[in-house]
Amino acid sequence: MVFIANAHADTARIRWNVNKHYYQDFWDEPLTWATAKSRCQSKGAHLATITSEAEDAFIYNELVGPNWDAWIGASDAAAEGKFKWVTGEPWKFNRLDDIGDEDYVFMDWVQGLWHTAPAREVIGYVCEWSANNYVGMTHVPDMNGNGVGEIAVL
Repeated sequence: MVFIANAHADTARIRWNVNKHYYQDFWDEPLTWATAKSRCQSKGAHLATITSEAEDAFIYNELVGPNWDAWIGASDAAAEGKFKWVTGEPWKFNRLDDIGDEDYVFMDWVQGLWHTAPAREVIGYVCEWSANNYVGMTHVPDMNGNGVGEIAVL
């Protein structure tokens, strides 16, 4: 059996070689946290989960700061003060700076600290694709005119 699928390059995704995950910011598409979560899922991803200082620095330096605030995949909506990642990963690392009555976590563009905001807040977001979300990769011709061939993730 042969599977044939159309592939396209998404040059906005950035790979972090440490965990081999891909990340993409959507600062130009501000949404509520719940809608951003759904939008990432519709793309085969999830809101970014940050489980180490190194991953936090990567996302801040490459995607968020110092330009815009971004939803990440954490909330305490189920139980106040008990934050959880959307993937169920352990809540071991965090940079929460202020915790109020709000339930949804975003990374700020000034220092990369994490804050909470209410459900109605509308800001950009970061999606994350794990390495096992992919069938494979292939090289395709230069699609964005920068003189370098692209990598298409299948």
